[in-house]
Amino acid sequence: MNIKWGWLKDAIPIFILAGLTLIFFSDPLFHNKIFIHRDLSRFFYPLREFSANEFLKFKIPLWDPYIHCGSPHLAELQTCVFYPLSATYLLFSYPDAFNYFIIIHIFLAGLFIYILMKEWGYSGYACLLSGTAFMFSGYIISVINLPASLASVTWLPLVILF
Repeated sequence: MNIKWGWLKDAIPIFILAGLTLIFFSDPLFHNKIFIHRDLSRFFYPLREFSANEFLKFKIPLWDPYIHCGSPHLAELQTCVFYPLSATYLLFSYPDAFNYFIIIHIFLAGLFIYILMKEWGYSGYACLLSGTAFMFSGYIISVINLPASLASVTWLPLVILF
């Protein structure tokens, strides 16, 4: 009996990348832990939480009264207020959304390298290895504490592709 794999054959590496992401980040995903090292806990966590709370009140977060004696929030590029994947903060409770934002970007980084390598004509194994190596590379893991940088570098393979 000859079974046609069709789309499933192309989806298996994506499932593998997703599975590796779930395994690597099982603590924040399944054990109620959050990323709190370095700049995350003192700078980015409060910034993103303020943005999410303001949007949930149907307000644009122009001004943050909690930093210094007040500071322009929307003008701070690190807040990523209008970045499309920041909608994650509106869909889930804040601590979970903060983790999901980071984990989704790491998965997407691996997926986009996989797509780039596939377009360049490499074998499926080479593409999967490249995606895995990129998403768990020292640089990607080190910019977990800089969500704006992580969000930028995630899209780099697609920038190269197109």
